[in-house]
Amino acid sequence: KRDMLWCLHDARCIDNFPFALMELGECEEHLSSERGLKWVDASEMLKNEVEDDATTKADETMVLQNEYFFLLAISISKKNYKDAQTYPYLYAAHYYHDIHKANKRG
Repeated sequence: KRDMLWCLHDARCIDNFPFALMELGECEEHLSSERGLKWVDASEMLKNEVEDDATTKADETMVLQNEYFFLLAISISKKNYKDAQTYPYLYAAHYYHDIHKANKRG
């Protein structure tokens, strides 16, 4: 499933489909490939999300590729679907919850 989703991603077939991007992010979260562990810059996507103040001076916001897919799904949902889909937020929340649990176990 993960490899098929990567093929679709590489062919740009899932660029406007939040659910496919979320599935790829989830596949990478549970069984990471080398590509899923790559750090990517999410600052362009997040710049409208964060108020421009003294605390946000970093030029880059680096995230893992799988996290980037969750953020991209939210961004596409906002842009193409008038922010009417809740699942992108739920997938991202689940991802952050898992990260928090893993960090507590430590």
